[in-house]
Amino acid sequence: MAAPASSSSGGMTNLSRLLATSRLTAYQPGQGQVFTAPAAHQARGDFGLKRPLPTTGAPPGTIRYVDVSDMDTREGQTSWRERERDVLMLRRWSETHIKLVDQEGQAVVEEVGKLGPRLNTVYDPSTRRALPTFYDEVEPKEVREHLQREARQGRGPIHQQDASGSTTDNDAFSSVARLYSNSMSFAPKYTSMSPARFEKFLEQVRASRGYFKRQLALSAAQRARHQAVKKLNERRLMMQKQAMRAREEGATRIEVPEEVTARDLPLPNVDEVRADMWDQSRIGISTTLPWSVWLTWRENERASRPESQLLPSGSKEQMSGSSTNESLQPALHRHAGLQYSQPDSIQTQLLAPPLPGRVLEKMGDDDKGYKKEGWAAAVAGRIAYIKNEHDGGLRAIDWSGNDPRKGNGYFRPMQAWREQSIRGVFSGDAYMNPSLGYTRLKVRASESADRNRLARGIPGSPGWVAEIDGYLHRHSGEGTAMVRDFTMGDGVGSESSGSSRIYSIKEQKRANRQKMQRQRRERQPQQLTEMLGNIMAKVPRRKKDS
Repeated sequence: MAAPASSSSGGMTNLSRLLATSRLTAYQPGQGQVFTAPAAHQARGDFGLKRPLPTTGAPPGTIRYVDVSDMDTREGQTSWRERERDVLMLRRWSETHIKLVDQEGQAVVEEVGKLGPRLNTVYDPSTRRALPTFYDEVEPKEVREHLQREARQGRGPIHQQDASGSTTDNDAFSSVARLYSNSMSFAPKYTSMSPARFEKFLEQVRASRGYFKRQLALSAAQRARHQAVKKLNERRLMMQKQAMRAREEGATRIEVPEEVTARDLPLPNVDEVRADMWDQSRIGISTTLPWSVWLTWRENERASRPESQLLPSGSKEQMSGSSTNESLQPALHRHAGLQYSQPDSIQTQLLAPPLPGRVLEKMGDDDKGYKKEGWAAAVAGRIAYIKNEHDGGLRAIDWSGNDPRKGNGYFRPMQAWREQSIRGVFSGDAYMNPSLGYTRLKVRASESADRNRLARGIPGSPGWVAEIDGYLHRHSGEGTAMVRDFTMGDGVGSESSGSSRIYSIKEQKRANRQKMQRQRRERQPQQLTEMLGNIMAKVPRRKKDS
C-alpha cells in the first residue's frame, strides 16, 4: 500500500507544480489580460485554459490574441473575444520610441512637481527616500509618528549621502529638485468613477460641507490677521525712519514699537462665509482650488493612517498590540515603489530607427492663434501631422496607382501629447479614461532618406549596410564612411574602379588633398604659358624702319 501512496503523493506534487505555472493560475478576473499561444496550438484553439476556445471556424492563424472575461459561464463555456488589434497597436506605439507628455511644446518643464516622483537608484544613496522603519528608534513618540506618516506618503527626507557614502548637504537633483514631486497624491479621481460611486462621493462631499465652510472662515480670518500684521509693521517702519531723522536733528526721541508677528495678534472672529456655496463653486479657481487641496489632504491623511490598507507601511508601530507575527508584516519596496521610464529626446530623434508611413492629404493645424498648413500622414497606426518645413519634399499618395512610390517615406516622431475634452482642477485624471481624450502625434520626414525611401539590395549585403535611413552615401565628406561594394566590383569613394582597398575617413581626406595638390601642380605650367601668351599679345609691336 506504500507504493500507491508514494505514487499518489508524487502525482499530486507534479500536478501542483504544473498548476503553479499554468494559465489558470495567472488568470485574474478583475485584471485585463491578453493570452496567446504557439501557432500549432492556435489552430486548435488551445490557449492553455480549461477548455479549447471555439476558433476552429476561422482560418488557421487568424486568431492569435484573446481576452477572457469569464472562465466558466452558466452554460459551461468560456467567454472570450479577440484582442489582436489592441496588441498590435501597443507594439506599433512602442516602436515610435517617443515620450508621451501632457501638453504640446513641453520641451522645457518649469511647473513644480510636473516631472513626477523623485527618481531612485541603488547606485546613488542620496536619491533614496526614507522608509517608515527608518524612524522606529526616534524619540519622542509624537516626532516618530509624524516622521513615519511623512515617510508613508513619500515625503520623508532623503539620505544625505553621495555615491561614495560620505555625508553631504547637496541635493542629488540640484536645481531641478523642485520639478519632481516628493509626495504621493491620493486625490479622488471622480472622472473615472462609475455613476453609483460618483453619487456616493457626492454624499461624502455634502456631509463635509460644514467642515469646509469652517475651513474657509478660518482661512478668511488668517488672511485678515496677516493684513493687520502687515499694516502694523509698515507703520512701525515709518516710525523707525522718523525716529532716525529726529535723532539726527536733535529733536525729541520717538518711541518705536517692537516688531509684530502673527502670534502676537488674536485671530479675528469670522462667524460664517456669507457667500452661497452654489456661487462659491462657480467663482473660479480662487474657491475651487482650496476645495481640491482640502480633498487631496483628506485622502492623504486617510492613506497615511497605520490601519490603512492603501500603503503597506512595514512599520512596527502598525503591528503594536496585535497578535500577528512580525514576519507577516507587509514590506514596502526598497525604493518606496516601482518606477517606469520613457524614451528621451536623444533616443527618439537619433538612436531609434525611422518608421515607414504614407502622406495622405493636406491638412491645417491651429498653432498659437493662426492656422498653419501641413500634411496628414499614416504613421505607427495613427494619423500624424507634418509641418511643411518638415515634409522633406514628399507629396500626397497617388490614389490612382500610377505612381505607387509617391507619398511613401520614413518618418521620425517629434512629439506626442495628450489632448483632453474636460477642464478643471482634477482634469489630469481624465487621462485615466480613454473616452475623455486622445493622443496627437507630430512627425517629420527622415532627413537622411532619399525621395523614395526604398531599401536597396538584399538585407545584410554591403549596399544595405551602407544605407543610412535609406540613402547610400557615395560622396566623400566629413562624417561619411567610404564603403566598398564587392558585389558591384567597384570601390565606393575609391580612386579607381579596380581598386580593392577600403579607405577610412582620415585616409580618404589625405588622398583627396594629395590629388588636389597634384592637379594644381599639373595646371601651373599650363596657366603660366597662357598668362605669358596673353601678356605678349597685348604688347604693341614696333614697326620696322623702311
